[in-house]
Amino acid sequence: MISKPTMKYQKLRLIKSGGEACRKENGFGIIAGHKKKKGTVKEVARLDQKLRDLQHRLRAGEETGARVRRKYKYSKLFRVEPGSKLNLRKINPEFTAGHKKKKAALKELEQLDQRLRALQFRLYAEGQQSLLICLQALDAAGKDGTIIHVSGAMNPQGTRVHSFKVPTREETAHDFLWRIGQRVPARGEVVIFNRSHYEDVLVVRVRGIVPKKVWKQRYQMINEFEKKLVANGTHVLKFFLHISPEEQLRRFKKRLDDPARHWKISESDYTEREFWDDYIEAYKEAVIRTSTKHAPWHVIPSNNKWFRNLAVTRIVVETLEAMNMKFPKPTVNIKNIRRKYHQVVAVDEKKKGRQPVAGETENGDGRQPVKAGKPQDAMVGAMALTEAIPANGEETILSQPLPPTASMPQRIANTA
Repeated sequence: MISKPTMKYQKLRLIKSGGEACRKENGFGIIAGHKKKKGTVKEVARLDQKLRDLQHRLRAGEETGARVRRKYKYSKLFRVEPGSKLNLRKINPEFTAGHKKKKAALKELEQLDQRLRALQFRLYAEGQQSLLICLQALDAAGKDGTIIHVSGAMNPQGTRVHSFKVPTREETAHDFLWRIGQRVPARGEVVIFNRSHYEDVLVVRVRGIVPKKVWKQRYQMINEFEKKLVANGTHVLKFFLHISPEEQLRRFKKRLDDPARHWKISESDYTEREFWDDYIEAYKEAVIRTSTKHAPWHVIPSNNKWFRNLAVTRIVVETLEAMNMKFPKPTVNIKNIRRKYHQVVAVDEKKKGRQPVAGETENGDGRQPVKAGKPQDAMVGAMALTEAIPANGEETILSQPLPPTASMPQRIANTA
């Protein structure tokens, strides 16, 4: 019998014959060479470890190629699993998951933008779930640029962005989660936080603003807060945009060289940089302590802005797809409305002195549009807006009444 290590499981085909159990086509046993359950359990453990090692190599930038782009979900590739170890210093911020050329990645990004736009439209229409995106990073890592890209691909009608700065006097008079609770998304919304409640276990820790016993207990409070959000239908995504200190300094220089970016410069850029190692340690503990199954953290290599945008957008798309959103059922009788529509069309055509097509009479319920008239007739616009969703459940993006957005190259060029 062929030994287990020499067989490729993706090539084994199982055939079901009548009421008999499945058997392998070439005559080998259905357990594929496994004789004892104990040995199988050991192999499963070995494969799990191999998968974890591969994930680590991917994060470290040791594995590249088109296979990575095709086979791995970014929502799993960059996710910090609950209870796992994390060493931010060993994660390569230059990693691009097999993407060698920016131009090719931007084409993929355009497709993701279209998919994101369609999914957010469905989320807004359903009105039962919501998505909260929390962005955290050291200075100049690209929070603003990420927001510009992700929010730019969506309909502003169902999207909000809120930046959390130094707490106001009113906010400090309440617990640290009070101001966060005022800004969480309503059902049907996507809300992006530029910085978030995690500032209260990061800055306050590094700069000694509150005692250790205070910020230490906040991890559990945050987990409970996010668990309540999830129970209320809000899906939570948390991103740490990971850059190197060298890249941060290069971006500081670009700000100095560009007068249009001088407004972004502050003294704190350089004073906080002195605490780089302390912030990395604070982020490490915050991510480990608060990355849960219901509200996972994702560490995004962000030295390359285009890959940062690609990775975040792809994870958001994968998350929305997993939410299994559905369009709500119509609140009216579509058959009756269709009949009224065609009656109105027939009356209008008579007023214009034209003859309606057979079936488009005042009492008819024909389903074909009037062929007479010019393309710019109002009927054309109405038909476009009532175009049906295909049977396979995928939305027809061009039929959705969403406002046009900037082209991808333009949006990338304007990204901070």
